[in-house]
Amino acid sequence: MDLIEQIAQGLIGGVDVAPAFKVKANGTDITNKLNERFISLRLTDESGDNADEVDIALSDHGETELAIPDPGTELEVSLGYDGTLVEMGKYIIDEIEISGPPDTVNIRARAVVQTEGAQGSKILMTTQKTRSWEAGTTLGEMIQTIGAEHGITPTIASDLSSIVLPHVDQVNESDMALLTRLSKQYDAIAKPSGDYLVFAKRGDLTTPSGTSIPDVDYSRDKTGGHRLLISRRVKSGSVIARYRDIPTASTLEIKVGTGEPAKRLTKTYGTEDEAQAAADAEYKRSQRNEQRLELDVVGNPYLVAGGAINVSGFRSGINGKWLIDRVEHEITKRGGYSCGVQCKQI
Repeated sequence: MDLIEQIAQGLIGGVDVAPAFKVKANGTDITNKLNERFISLRLTDESGDNADEVDIALSDHGETELAIPDPGTELEVSLGYDGTLVEMGKYIIDEIEISGPPDTVNIRARAVVQTEGAQGSKILMTTQKTRSWEAGTTLGEMIQTIGAEHGITPTIASDLSSIVLPHVDQVNESDMALLTRLSKQYDAIAKPSGDYLVFAKRGDLTTPSGTSIPDVDYSRDKTGGHRLLISRRVKSGSVIARYRDIPTASTLEIKVGTGEPAKRLTKTYGTEDEAQAAADAEYKRSQRNEQRLELDVVGNPYLVAGGAINVSGFRSGINGKWLIDRVEHEITKRGGYSCGVQCKQI
């Protein structure tokens, strides 16, 4: 059990350890300069289409005017305790706010997966493209190709990598939008992280190197507060998907589940396997209860969107394994390091 895990479990704390962070700007360590004017650092990690964000607040008081970084500067951020730091990713400064009183500078940056183009221009994963992927391409081959185009290292679960895709059209659609669409179809998660792109099953996230990220455990006495939201959701009794059968030149259907209500997917898929995967994923989604759990816990950089958290010591309906949907990491000059975690049922 490393230092961060011991802190999360409450085995050490108080005066024994101190929160720490490191920030590099275009490869240069600027942590000491930030500490001279530091107020807070907030890093938001989200699953889905939302880009991760960093907001650094600095005091603009003092005899020496605070130097303001240029928009477009690349930041590398690490969080942790007493020199035990975890890399949280790369971010591009896109907004700077100067306000007062009290005089404050807020530096805001978003995580953007990109690479240098042939003429030094930036190629974003959010840039729209139009192209086709031939039938027979595996999901792993597609992700490898996209990774190579952007100069990033892809990591994909082996059982997802071997999925054979039908003909896929990418029409005025970014690479990130395409991967997000396919992740929903196969009940997975597509997540860019710095120089890496991770494609994994829900609740089975891996590190960029391919190592499985272990579930994080929290008992009630190790949390500062909790909130459970339960919303009504109509579950599908069955899901029906259509596909085009080329040999018979006809449109056929497959059905997952039994009973009513039946949900019919609007898309006509190119193969039976693709229709089966889409129906399976939609049926799983429809069977999940619409419940959201929010927790306030001691800061832990191992809490990441797409990972899993096990909670215990609460009432029934809360205890168990949850999928982390959003984490807000915050380090303040006076308040230490804390995390606000939002979860969905797996």
